[in-house]
Amino acid sequence: MAWSPASLTQVLNPLGIAQQVITLDNNGDGELTWTAVATMDLAGTDAAAQPEAIDLPKGAVDTREGSSPLLGSGGPDGFGYTWIDSDAFGGPVYNWVEINGVGTALTDGDDITSSPLNLGFSFNFYGTDYSAVRACSNGWLSFSSTVTTYTNSVIPNTAEPNNMIAPFWDDLNSLTAGTVYYYADVANQRFIVEWDAVVRYGSSDAETFQAILSADNTIVFQYKTMTGTLNAATIGIENATGTDGLQTVFNAPYVHNSLAVLFSFVPPPDPWLSIAPESGVLPGHTAGGEITVTFDATVLLDGVYTGNVVISTNDPDHSQIVVPVTLTVTSSVGIENPGDDEHDANAVPRVTQLFQNAPNPFNPATVIAFDLSRPSAVSLEIYDLRGLLVRRLVQGNLPARHHALTWDGRTDSGQQAPSGTYLYRLRSDEMTFSKSMLLLK
Repeated sequence: MAWSPASLTQVLNPLGIAQQVITLDNNGDGELTWTAVATMDLAGTDAAAQPEAIDLPKGAVDTREGSSPLLGSGGPDGFGYTWIDSDAFGGPVYNWVEINGVGTALTDGDDITSSPLNLGFSFNFYGTDYSAVRACSNGWLSFSSTVTTYTNSVIPNTAEPNNMIAPFWDDLNSLTAGTVYYYADVANQRFIVEWDAVVRYGSSDAETFQAILSADNTIVFQYKTMTGTLNAATIGIENATGTDGLQTVFNAPYVHNSLAVLFSFVPPPDPWLSIAPESGVLPGHTAGGEITVTFDATVLLDGVYTGNVVISTNDPDHSQIVVPVTLTVTSSVGIENPGDDEHDANAVPRVTQLFQNAPNPFNPATVIAFDLSRPSAVSLEIYDLRGLLVRRLVQGNLPARHHALTWDGRTDSGQQAPSGTYLYRLRSDEMTFSKSMLLLK
């Protein structure tokens, strides 16, 4: 057997689709039979690329460079979790649940982690069901870690603690002031942990915040009263091995009073890599067998996606062949509307603006265009009238120029959106714009 090419690479803009071909040749006398499968790697973090976790001396000033969110939402991670806060359109509503009168107080202390606390229901986290969780005085929960780590790190990180839910991971000290409470709210199928006026180590800055785990497998962080310097903590979630996770902020200004952050799981979209056919037979001395490889960026955000086409054969010298596949999705490549003659794609617009989609009303697709007067972090999202996110067309850094994207009327999960009025919102470093459009079928 012979095959070509040895690897496949493809660059697409969001919504793009492309195909390439793997050619198979049988140079032997016997009949060649083969089967093939497409595999896709998760978007988790390479452990070798993670910054080393450290333990700062108690009370030491943390000088590590921070990372704050560009927008009020993020994700998905490799598993499919996303987050959105109450400052973002369509985000959760801040609704503090006070439990210091009904909850059970944990033993006050510095750097302590509780025994397992019964949730009262089954909670699925990164694909595993749990019935209990541990709470650490340092602003985090874990389904497995028993450490008491007080120095926060970026998420994900293979160093303990893992399997973690971190509403505000910092060096906190309930021995000096404040109390950590937990409450299994059976009637509402939720489990709440509250850090009530717990101070930072070596200071009098008192922080009151909570984590709410619900039976629908969502997680909500709420921040009631946050004082002092709020740029030295980690907020996010992380899987059991520390190889995948979703970070909201690390060592940067973000959190404020009366803020809520929702973490939820979004089922993975249709695969971005597929092949056809998945099996075949080539007679002896026959060339030109083909496997068509389809790259589909319809529901992908900017990023690099990797996978393989694995071909198994009856050739004893090549019983299994692996063809590596790389897809790069970037909003800065080819997103201009080819039919848009009113704008010079290379010209820098004088102002940042969002245009009315065209056609409008539309069926089945429409073009949304906008100008950026300077390079900017940008998101372009579509919402229904309930404020629920329907589709994220772009999230990333774009150059200063005219841009145009096509919405095919499908949701982030690949389903066809129903007829109705939709809002589309452009957020850049400069300002936020919103307009409405009508999908008719």
